Amino acid sequence: MAKTLLPLADALPRLDSTICEILVAQSRDAAAARLAAQGTPALQQSIGRMATAAEQGYAHAQFSLAEIYLTGDGQPRDVARGKQYLMRASMNGYLPAQLLTAAIAIEGSVAERDIAEAHAWLSIAAEKGSKAAAETLKELEKQMTVRDDLRARQRRNQLRQVFVLSQPKVLDPAKKQPLEEDLRIATTLGDEEAVYVLLAQGSDANKPDEDGRTAAIEAAWRGYGKILDALIEQGADAKVTDGSGKTALIWAAINGHAAISERLIKAEVPVNARDQEGLTALMRAAWNGHADVVRVLLQRKADPTLRDRSGKTALDYANQARNPETIRLMQAASRN
Repeated sequence: MAKTLLPLADALPRLDSTICEILVAQSRDAAAARLAAQGTPALQQSIGRMATAAEQGYAHAQFSLAEIYLTGDGQPRDVARGKQYLMRASMNGYLPAQLLTAAIAIEGSVAERDIAEAHAWLSIAAEKGSKAAAETLKELEKQMTVRDDLRARQRRNQLRQVFVLSQPKVLDPAKKQPLEEDLRIATTLGDEEAVYVLLAQGSDANKPDEDGRTAAIEAAWRGYGKILDALIEQGADAKVTDGSGKTALIWAAINGHAAISERLIKAEVPVNARDQEGLTALMRAAWNGHADVVRVLLQRKADPTLRDRSGKTALDYANQARNPETIRLMQAASRN
């Protein structure tokens, strides 16, 4: 175990085995591994009860399932599914889950190691009184660059804004508002499995938050195509606007999601709709230098001659952003 993680050893007894199972390839024959992981009937019943509790929102059950799937203890090992359960438990405020999430981010492979993500979770755990998290933070900060620190602050602020890290709540199908709030949270997280479960429980996909954002708008601006498809299939109105007048298409354009923009236009979201500032999706995409989105919007008949309230066109915004490809596309469109 790395020196950085030593303070977490007492708080997470299975830390070594969990991380090793994630990082080290298994040499056992796949069929033999599945057989070994099946366990006893009693264990399978216990896992079944745990899964039910996890879907009802109990964070301790989500964490236990995460460990089972991450280590292959009683179930076939499934790292992706284990990480989903782990993130859900972390978002529900379960301290051991937050610590393990941080540990995995620290000890991940070169491609997956994320010091900023680890720092954000450790900070939240430390604020809740975890001495292990506070001690680990000190070790981690010795390795951090200025860029890491900035990203950690951004991630920490995002977590604080979006998720309630307090008592776990039970998802009661008889109470519509909690379900709908959880649907927006699951969408923000990109948790496809949770979205499917909540929709199956009857969550209203069109219920907005206090800023007027629906789950579909959240999925669009974050680039979650599969979740957006599921929401639309279950009756989500992709054409709605939020409190600032922005459609899901405008949000997708702002963040450079070309494939999502294509999906939304096919779902009949008006391509030339304006937000409260008079800007269209094309203007927003040009302003942010997203050439791929600009190309999609122009192919789908976005009007390059429209002007916002200040009189600017999409070409003006492209020039302002100084993205050569975007400028070229807008100049060509303006000549036609």
